Order: sequence, then structure tokens, then C-alpha cells
Amino acid sequence: MNIETERLILRPFEEKDAGDVLEYLGNPAVNCFACMKLASIEEARKEMQNRARNTEYYFAIVLKENDKVIGEIFAHPEGEDPEQRDFDTFSPCWMLNLDYTGKGYAYEAAYAYFDYLFREKGARRIYAYTEDYNLSSQRLCEKLGMRREGLFLEFVSFINNPDGTPKYENTMQYAILKKEWDKNNERRETMTYEQIVEKIKKALAKVDASGVKGHLAVQVDVYGEGEGAFYIEVKEGKVDVQPYEYFDHDLRIRCTAGEIISIVEGKKKIIEEVAAQNIEALRNVARIDDFAELLSSPAQAKKTKVSVGAKKVGAEKKTVAKKVEPKVKEKTEIKKAATKKVTSTDTGIFAGVKNTVPQHLS
Repeated sequence: MNIETERLILRPFEEKDAGDVLEYLGNPAVNCFACMKLASIEEARKEMQNRARNTEYYFAIVLKENDKVIGEIFAHPEGEDPEQRDFDTFSPCWMLNLDYTGKGYAYEAAYAYFDYLFREKGARRIYAYTEDYNLSSQRLCEKLGMRREGLFLEFVSFINNPDGTPKYENTMQYAILKKEWDKNNERRETMTYEQIVEKIKKALAKVDASGVKGHLAVQVDVYGEGEGAFYIEVKEGKVDVQPYEYFDHDLRIRCTAGEIISIVEGKKKIIEEVAAQNIEALRNVARIDDFAELLSSPAQAKKTKVSVGAKKVGAEKKTVAKKVEPKVKEKTEIKKAATKKVTSTDTGIFAGVKNTVPQHLS
């Protein structure tokens, strides 16, 4: 059984995957992975042989472009007695190689896997646990449409304190029902590339760009729904949105259509989304500060001119005027937050936790 997405393939493990899996389980990133640690390539091969037997619920997360395993996702039906198992409730787990976080892979894999459980395996309810300090995992659960159901204090221990006593961790539980999943997907707006650009144009018509000094060009690479690239340019106090690639851009970001729309509409903060690795920032990351300032400007539509052309990505390239170097700005705390390496990851979900260390973690 394989599950295919835009960039990934979810498939059963094979013995050849041992090296890739050892990369992220040789030194587990989060405490809940401690019992899954692999000490050698031989141990990894043996583990792959065990996993290969589970072709129904345990999948490798594989990049289509090079067949590299970058993580795993799996689930366990509720119950321990095979004769009494309630197969309509599942607790999924996922983990990623840290080198591949912040690119949307966790969401892409988890979304496809949840849909598989609901539509192919008869799931009625899916729930998952995450550490209270793992903000990225919490955001991922919420992005999947899951509700936060509770916080369990000192719920489980994976490692010991220096004095040998168990180190207990606080745990959050998230869940979603099939009827909620179906409802969320029914109202999920399917947008074309042109509709996305038009929506950005309307949102930016509400901001005042007169406070932005010099020139700012931001290229936005959208993946998934409405895939394509467009740019947002601020020059001489005016905002211009065009459906082209801007090769002389000051800042380049990569995200889903939903992320960029939420940001320009003021529902999310770009600094926070970059820090949480929901958006990938490329080239001259320090200029996120300027972009954030633009998006937080008060609405003065009459002072702001926004125009959108009619050509899609891949059409005739726009001639880029000589870039005007912006005035050097004083560093702010926001910029520090944007460039600081995030320690919490989207890999720390664990499931099936009871009062002892679980047999399956993520």
C-alpha cells in the first residue's frame, strides 16, 4: 500500500532504508523517541526487517525526487486484546529528520495519512499527544483541524533526571472526529493560481506602504494548491503585486497559499510563522523585518496603489528595474526572533501513551 502526495510517497519500509532511518534515530531529537534509538547500521537493518512486515499502518515518508526516507508515520488501533479492539479509533505518530523540517513535509504527510485512516481504514476518531513545550507539533495538530482536548500534568516519563528519578513531562492531547474532518474538507476552498494572486492584491490594498523606505521585493513561492510564484514589490511608497518570478528579489519565502493569505489578511504574523517553521524564508532573511512592518501598517487604501497583471508563472518575464538599496535599519527584537534557530520541531508527536513508557512513539 502506497500513499502519494505532491512531493512525497508514503510506503512500507524496506531494508535499504536503514541508512536513512539511522540518520534521525541514531540520535533522537526529542525525549519521546529515546526508546527507539538505533546504535548501528546493523541494528537499523534489523529494525527495517521488523517494520517491513507492517504494510497497513507503518509507512516511511519518502521524497519523490530521490527516494530518500526523511521520516516515518504510523498508527495503532485502540485496544490491546485483538478480540476486543475498537478499530475505529487510531493514535498516529510521526517524526522527521531534522534536516527536512520547516518545508511543509510533516503537514503534507500527516494530512494524507489522516485521510487514509478516515477514508480507507474506517477511522471514526483520531487522537495524538504532544509535549507542552513543542509548539511546532501543537501548531501542526491545529493545522490538521484537531481540537486540543486536555493537558495532562507529569503524564509520562521517557528519561531520568541526573539523580536517577524519572523525568515526567506534561502532555497535550489533540483529537478530531471523522465528521469534523469531512466538514473541514467540504468547506476547504479550492483556489486557482489566479484567485490566490487576486486575493493577495485585495488584502494588500488595505495597507499603507508610505512608511517603507527605499525598495522591497518579496517573491512568494506557493506549493500545493494553486502552485506558482508571484512577487510583492514596494517602491516609492506604492505596492505592486505581479504574477511573475522576480529574480532580483530582496526576500524569498516558500509556503502554502493558505499561509500567505492568512498573513497578508492579518490573521497570522509572518515572524511567528517563520520561527515556527511553517514558512521557509530564503535569501536576505533579515528583510523579513521590513515585510512584517509593511503588513502591520494601518489600512490606508487610498494612499496605496496595488496592481495585478494577467500573466501566470512561466509567461513572459518582467524586466526588473535597477534595485534601489534600502536604508540600513536598526536591528529589532523581531528580527532576532525570525533568525533564531527554533529548537522545538514538528517531529514530537507521540501516541498510545499510558502510565508507562509506550511501545510506539513519534
